[in-house]
Amino acid sequence: EARFRHVLLREELSDAIPQVLADRIGIQQVMCNLIRNAIEAIDAGGCESREVAVKTWFQEPGRVVVTVSDTGPGIRPDMRETLFEAFHSDKPQGVGLGLWIIRNIVHAQGGEIYLVRSDRSGTVFEFWLPAGCDSDP
Repeated sequence: EARFRHVLLREELSDAIPQVLADRIGIQQVMCNLIRNAIEAIDAGGCESREVAVKTWFQEPGRVVVTVSDTGPGIRPDMRETLFEAFHSDKPQGVGLGLWIIRNIVHAQGGEIYLVRSDRSGTVFEFWLPAGCDSDP
């Protein structure tokens, strides 16, 4: 999809992070949803800079952090308060369940997800999950 929409996917994945004890399929759903939303935002916004970046790192105390950032047009200010609530969407065909579902997945793994930044230069979502029993990176 990224290739089809001419969006560059960039990754900065740290080698120095411990394993996370989490539902692999659930976290895959989280990542797919965040990346797909970013690609769609860039495409719908007619943005010149067309890039999605995924970054991971280890953060004390015992958290593995993931950010998904894009160069899209940002999220409308009136949508930010209800972003993770069910049935809130600014997409014409959107149901408004994607971010609500992934928030529940992240919470079920003992983590947290939030909007870090959203403006005309893009949007950044971040979530963290607890590191496994051995939290030394």
